[in-house]
Amino acid sequence: MFQKIQKKWVWLGLSLVILVLVMILRQHPTSGKKQLAPVSVTVATVTHGQVPLYIETTGTVTASGTVVVRPQISATLLAIYFQEGQFVSTGELLATLDDRAIQAQLLTAKGNLQRDEALLQNAKKDLQRYQQLQLKGLVTQQQLDTQASEVRQYQGIVKADQGTLDNLQVQLSYTQIRAPISGIAGLRAVDIGNLLQPSDTNGIVTLTAVTPVDIKFALTETELNQLLPAMDNGKPTVLIYDRQNNLLDSGTVTAIDNQLDSFTGTVMAKARCNNRHQRLFPNQFVNVQIHIHTIDNSLLLPTRAIQHSTDGDYIFVLHSGLALQQFIHSDATVGELSSVEAIDRKGSGLSLGDLVVVDGADLLHDGVQAQVVISPNDTPTAVNR
Repeated sequence: MFQKIQKKWVWLGLSLVILVLVMILRQHPTSGKKQLAPVSVTVATVTHGQVPLYIETTGTVTASGTVVVRPQISATLLAIYFQEGQFVSTGELLATLDDRAIQAQLLTAKGNLQRDEALLQNAKKDLQRYQQLQLKGLVTQQQLDTQASEVRQYQGIVKADQGTLDNLQVQLSYTQIRAPISGIAGLRAVDIGNLLQPSDTNGIVTLTAVTPVDIKFALTETELNQLLPAMDNGKPTVLIYDRQNNLLDSGTVTAIDNQLDSFTGTVMAKARCNNRHQRLFPNQFVNVQIHIHTIDNSLLLPTRAIQHSTDGDYIFVLHSGLALQQFIHSDATVGELSSVEAIDRKGSGLSLGDLVVVDGADLLHDGVQAQVVISPNDTPTAVNR
């Protein structure tokens, strides 16, 4: 009996000891663990600046004007004055046609006009004589009216002769083929000595206007809703890049189509670029960035400081030697910088001048000690591209 009572008191004492140890460990959870060395990290300073927001899409370069230069009369090609791929200006002489037949017709028309003008002058003088004789009663009114009618007849003949002459002069001008627009000449489709016809499909050459050029691109319904407010404030700026992300040119949005495509759910839009350096070619595929808004005084930090998890994006902020986890939302990325907004889950937030971990974050967890191995340098503010 005594032994049973003794064992009971022993178990009771052990239980009290274990309870005390548990309470101590709860109050000092790290007292039973060995303190780990601080994690070495590289940090950067949170800055602020302006961040432009863009719609990114792809587009196709289209010429602002394309003309197939065709002859307007049937004639033999005598000479060509342009080089393939050459830039030509409006009115510049491109080619000449054989004009001998038209020159002969023109000479005939001039002779007819000269003859009929002489007949008209003679008829007018006879009319003046008839008018004087009619006052003296030497000619009848009928004779006077007949002579006046003859004058009007010759006036009509002279006008017809002048019209024939003007038409032949226009035909003669067609023998000198000039550029109707400024642009780049393509590959010529004919050779000297060919008989040209106005119905020739390929014409002589195709001129393509490349200064300026248009960029056509498709926008989703969401992107359209982002662009329309920007259009209300003027013509949004566009940046044109090649596939290697090299900037080729810039311009402005000029038009949006009047309806969505029901099959693709997109709407076509157009931008115009000056293309002064002629880096854009018709039918070229390009990357398009449309500036729709600029965020002022946004918090900026290096993009590589942002970590990703199933709970959301987060960063580590250094406070008093401790790496504190801070969840954030990224608005935009410009170069190596991201515009962020803190999701205040713990009341700490994010402020200008805070130190964020750039390298070494994979070894961190919330509340661990960290030490800076490289002095923090202010991250440059965002610059609009």
